[in-house]
Amino acid sequence: MDHDLDRRLQRDGFVTFPLVAAERVAALREEYGRLHGWDGSGFQSDLVVDDPGYRRQVSDVVGAALDDAATACFDGYRPFLHNFLCKFPGEESALYLHRDWMYVDERGGARTYVAWVALEDIEGHNGQLRVLRASHRIDPTLRGTALTAPWLEHEDVIEPRLISIPVKAGHAVVFDNALVHCSYPNLTSTPRVAAAIGFLPVDAPLVHYRRVDQSTAVRYDVDVDFFCTETPQGLMAAPPELPIAETIAIDAHDMTADELAARLDEGLHARSDRLQQHVVGTWRREQQRVRDARSRARDARSRARATRERASARVTERRARASARAGEIRQAVVKRKPDVASIRRWIADVPSKAAIRVLAVNEATIDRFGPDTPAVWDHHQFEWARRVEAAWPEVRTEVEALLIGPTEIPHIEDVTGGIPQGNVGPWRSFVLMHQGRWIDWNCERCPRTSELVRSIPGLTMAGFSVLEPGTHITTHRGPNKGALRYQLGVIVPGEDGDCRIRVGDEMLHWHDGDGLMFDFTFEHEAWNDSDAIRVLLMLEVLTPLPWYLAAPNSVAQHAMGWFPTTRDITNRLRQLEPTLQRGGSS
Repeated sequence: MDHDLDRRLQRDGFVTFPLVAAERVAALREEYGRLHGWDGSGFQSDLVVDDPGYRRQVSDVVGAALDDAATACFDGYRPFLHNFLCKFPGEESALYLHRDWMYVDERGGARTYVAWVALEDIEGHNGQLRVLRASHRIDPTLRGTALTAPWLEHEDVIEPRLISIPVKAGHAVVFDNALVHCSYPNLTSTPRVAAAIGFLPVDAPLVHYRRVDQSTAVRYDVDVDFFCTETPQGLMAAPPELPIAETIAIDAHDMTADELAARLDEGLHARSDRLQQHVVGTWRREQQRVRDARSRARDARSRARATRERASARVTERRARASARAGEIRQAVVKRKPDVASIRRWIADVPSKAAIRVLAVNEATIDRFGPDTPAVWDHHQFEWARRVEAAWPEVRTEVEALLIGPTEIPHIEDVTGGIPQGNVGPWRSFVLMHQGRWIDWNCERCPRTSELVRSIPGLTMAGFSVLEPGTHITTHRGPNKGALRYQLGVIVPGEDGDCRIRVGDEMLHWHDGDGLMFDFTFEHEAWNDSDAIRVLLMLEVLTPLPWYLAAPNSVAQHAMGWFPTTRDITNRLRQLEPTLQRGGSS
């Protein structure tokens, strides 16, 4: 696991990332049906199936499909537990708040993790996983048979602080076994299946803890086969036939509801972690930051040169392809039996190909004949930006009303038609205007904001961008050199730097009521490392250019609308409209 993911795992208790191809997990889902069948109800974990032979089959099947990819992410760890988890349709498939057993002696610092792998897209109403961020560091209470933390009873405190995690097929949620988690019921008509693999340090022995009475627990030293032969319900009924390795006095670590709420909201454990990182790693980070800055500066210069060369090469290549394709069409026409289907496909591709060519020429022209422009712009030079920032309280009021309901803000993938946007975690988008087309039914929900942005000259896009806690939008660049992106911090939670964006070599922080503007053809990535949602008002406006570049740039902006995916966004938003109301069908 790379350094950034490992850091987030230690801090938050969970991370998400792509693990295997969707085709592999689709085949594994079919294996579940072959082994178990599709009849059942509620939530089914194979760990509770009292059939050691079946559970060994599950271990072999899941291990063969996923161990190679999952083990590569865990340096110094080995798999010890394999499991299918199925939610059959119905309200009773919801999974209660809990923490997993303690599989190693965590008192010595060892930890175990589970790689929870989605075997289909898991989002919306088919049983999303929910976690209490950083709860793996709340207390060291023993976990095992009849051993749970008393503060888990404060569901009214925990419930509103849970984070939902949509997961694509083939992606994994890796979390600490001490993390508090649960899941929604599956309200669709088909079973929802996931697989899980447990990992422990290669040199750590497996253990199991069991309560004896109110003040005493015992530890058993076990092996991997223990988890194929024993079941939770069997261990509740009677202890295993193993020698007791240790008798332990129980430390309850109880908290009142108010104490738990204060601890979660104040983030004492999170601040302690950040302080320790600061004391131990400040000098190292500073040295690395200097090296990285120099490296990024060199890379930026190289990318700028490469971009100009690629643009020129693309133009030449596309001309050659167009000439060759025209020759093929001429040959097809003179044949006795023309390839009508190919000609129709070629004609259907004409708008996209034309748009790609226009945008490439526009970018190359601006790079060659335009002024040197920065990655990050001073937005205060625009009069309209000052007006937008002055109206921030009114914009925030409308956004807060939008978040309360009844409107449900759609995921970005629903707006773009399923095209991946590179986000790890939930990213939502509420569109007011796209490619010059105003989405009237959305504007009606935000009348003051809509009125404010309609007067902005050169506006090509407007809407709200919502990042849920823990979301990371990975490195990418936009295709349109002739427009700038402006972002107003509408709701920016957490401490300074929790919500941030890297543009080229610059790291920028969002703040409530402040805006920033950048050229989104530079590489950029964004984070929300806070515990609450982050909302931006996001606008795209024409780049200020000399008169001899402004006219062709205007044509290039129209070319953005020639892509079928761009043209379809308005239609998709119209189709989403019936489901934007909470409680509607999905």
